Amino acid sequence: MLIVDPYFDDRGGGNVTTQLTIMRLIDRSRFRITIVVHCESEVLSALREKGDITCIVASPPKRLQRRYGGHAILEGLLGRVITTVSLLRYNFQLAQIIRQQKVDLIYCNSLRAYLLVGLAAKLTRRPVHLFIKGELGNPFLDRLALRGATRIAFKGSENKTEKYPRLIRSIDEKINIVPSGVELALIDAAKSKD
Repeated sequence: MLIVDPYFDDRGGGNVTTQLTIMRLIDRSRFRITIVVHCESEVLSALREKGDITCIVASPPKRLQRRYGGHAILEGLLGRVITTVSLLRYNFQLAQIIRQQKVDLIYCNSLRAYLLVGLAAKLTRRPVHLFIKGELGNPFLDRLALRGATRIAFKGSENKTEKYPRLIRSIDEKINIVPSGVELALIDAAKSKD
């Protein structure tokens, strides 16, 4: 299993916690884990010391690191072309890693992670499981990831149903819901009965 995480570092947070939980709970007799991250960290060093997880630092081009909120889209045509070329090159690099590590499954914990490895997965014909825990916000990139992923898990049903209802209906067979603990729709329904 390949885990691609563009946010994995020593600051912790939800993504790192999720990745560490997966690594702790997965059956190591059946699955070998390779994690690709963008930088060295103490957490990565600790994982390496355990010895049963392959840790690879494959830093995406600077232009793809820590850029949020559609910065690349707002840069104009030249900026978008440069970003697209950077993404393509990085995907070819990851395709080599996927082949070398004999990866059978790719797990992405965010839309950004999917964008960093989606083409590589297609080139190597590996399935991608995508976990969407937040709100979708870019119609083009959201649709690209939703159509490209083999399996999709939404954190909570509200994330699944809010946007792109026609697309969601067409890919519903590959979607699962991970309960978030508090289902806001159930609370709203209970309030309306009062």
